[in-house]
Amino acid sequence: RVGAFPVVDEDGRVKGIISIRDLMRAFVNVLGIKQPGTLLCILVEDKVGQMKKIVDAITEENIPFGSILVARYWEEGKRAVFPYLLTNTVAPVKRKLQSLGFEVLEPMEWYLDQLPKKE
Repeated sequence: RVGAFPVVDEDGRVKGIISIRDLMRAFVNVLGIKQPGTLLCILVEDKVGQMKKIVDAITEENIPFGSILVARYWEEGKRAVFPYLLTNTVAPVKRKLQSLGFEVLEPMEWYLDQLPKKE
């Protein structure tokens, strides 16, 4: 189990370490998830224009973004888009996204589906 990674300069000399805790702090800061809001998980086809449709649907509901993260999906040609929305009222935007043909999952459902399957 790894708890930290070395930080090296251009010549490969170790200059310090960055811990898992440091990475988590940076991740929380970049995503803005300390602010009240809701994380969505939207499955999309990996093709041009999908992100615009998502952003347009959310901004039409006048909902501000905290951040957006895009991850690979387990199925070829798919991506998972995680917008962090600065609101707790997301039912209307979820319905709008679904009406546009997007699959909206709970983020934890997506994560659990990514775990290696035990046989």
